[in-house]
Amino acid sequence: MNALDILKMVVPFMLGTSYSIFNNISQKKVSNRAFPYVEEAYYPIDLNEIKVKENTRLYICGDYSKIARNKEVDNQTKIIYLKVTNLGPGHMVNCDFNIKTSSTALTTEWDFIVHIPIIRKDEVILIPTVKEEMNKIRIATKSVNIKYLTHSQEEMEYNQHLEKVNEDSTLIKDSLHVNKSKNKFLKFFKRSKVLYEYEGKNSLFIYLDAKREKKV
Repeated sequence: MNALDILKMVVPFMLGTSYSIFNNISQKKVSNRAFPYVEEAYYPIDLNEIKVKENTRLYICGDYSKIARNKEVDNQTKIIYLKVTNLGPGHMVNCDFNIKTSSTALTTEWDFIVHIPIIRKDEVILIPTVKEEMNKIRIATKSVNIKYLTHSQEEMEYNQHLEKVNEDSTLIKDSLHVNKSKNKFLKFFKRSKVLYEYEGKNSLFIYLDAKREKKV
């Protein structure tokens, strides 16, 4: 057996082994990715009587603590919470939230910055998006940006953006990306892969307090 014959045997083996290793690494990364589901929840300030999923966590931001301690405020007053569910299959690590809310007239905006160390698979997080000056103002969540890591150290980014089209409808854009380069020396060349991206129109809605019928 000459050198050429040996090379013909070794090269396919090496290529196959390299592909198998690369494929296993790639599959492991995919299995550690996490997919957040983001929605609004209209709950009272006092959550003690609200049925929520077990191990749901509340992260304080804005003026929530100040309002909750204010004895002049009815703790059954409902406010908007951002409800985030990690659909898995992996955990969300080192999560940075940047949430923007605005009046439905789009005349005033508020920012909420929250850091959450970890959101485990199937875990639910509630973030109250409330400020004192929001009293008697109709509010909408304008945008949500979540940057987080997976256990494979992939950088992922979720974006949701609401754009008012007219008085009766909105344009909602939703996307999830994974950054392809973690090398700090190659930040300029970092590529982002879109895992999903969609947009759709929706009716602009506001939350109404349900009025209980008085017992006669």
